[in-house]
Amino acid sequence: MSMMPEFSRESEVASHLAREAGDVILRIYGTDFSVDYKAQNDPVTEANRLASHMIVEGLRREFPDDLVVSEEEPIAALASAHDRVWYVDPLDGTREFIKRNGEFAVMIGLAVDGRPRLGWCSGRSRPNCSGGCRSGGVVGNERGNEALTGLQ
Repeated sequence: MSMMPEFSRESEVASHLAREAGDVILRIYGTDFSVDYKAQNDPVTEANRLASHMIVEGLRREFPDDLVVSEEEPIAALASAHDRVWYVDPLDGTREFIKRNGEFAVMIGLAVDGRPRLGWCSGRSRPNCSGGCRSGGVVGNERGNEALTGLQ
């Protein structure tokens, strides 16, 4: 993670949380989980909720002055009113998770002053965790991740 000195602590925390949430998701993936709906055609599972809670609490603990916005959590304040905002999709690909086709990931990103600065994505397998920073490129994934290279 030496490629991201400007956000090295943020990168370390986001990477750790993405991998830990991925572990929780995979434990549930191997069970007979139930599916609820937030709205019509908007499924949610225990994996979504537990991963969200883990990531949101971890980010709030480590960066108490930052706003954290998660797909699975109510927004406490307007994102535009904060200099630093974390965006979390704890289980991107919920429908794929439900279908058990392996096409899902944990996504964590940080915007500073409304601009993307840092992002982490952890796929189905733990070693497949990628991170990118506007000032430092992409790290941590043998196969690369084009979505994160746009932060450069």
